[in-house]
Amino acid sequence: MAAHESINKTQFFHGSWRDDFQPGDLIHPSNAENHTPPVGPKVHFTPNFNWAGMYGHVYEVEPTDHSQVVSWGDIEDMNPKNERQVEHQKRYSSPAPYSDASHDEYVSTAPLRVVRRREDLSYPRGHHMDPYEHAKYKEEGIEKRLAK
Repeated sequence: MAAHESINKTQFFHGSWRDDFQPGDLIHPSNAENHTPPVGPKVHFTPNFNWAGMYGHVYEVEPTDHSQVVSWGDIEDMNPKNERQVEHQKRYSSPAPYSDASHDEYVSTAPLRVVRRREDLSYPRGHHMDPYEHAKYKEEGIEKRLAK
């Protein structure tokens, strides 16, 4: 089976502090300097909705050009190795429900298409990864936040 055939069967998620993406919208690769190596401007996504939620609101997404997708695997070593690590993730790092999907990271130099917003998978208000708090952080800017 070709790589693009297997990726078509996987459900992917993208986390964003933006809460206004609609089905069919495109999430374009970032041109930020610190996001360019090693494949150039890119957009990140993962099969694990808990990990996507760490970056804000959770969106179900699909690649627009499978030939531009690169799998980085579990580059941050987030896949749990034993039951103790699974329980730790469930308790501290994940909203309900818990995703046991791989924490593999994918990037694309082509946009992602939003399938739908998954409010049911976002971190709940008051959680330390509350997407609304993340939005405030992004809107305020790092300088203002650090000055507090």
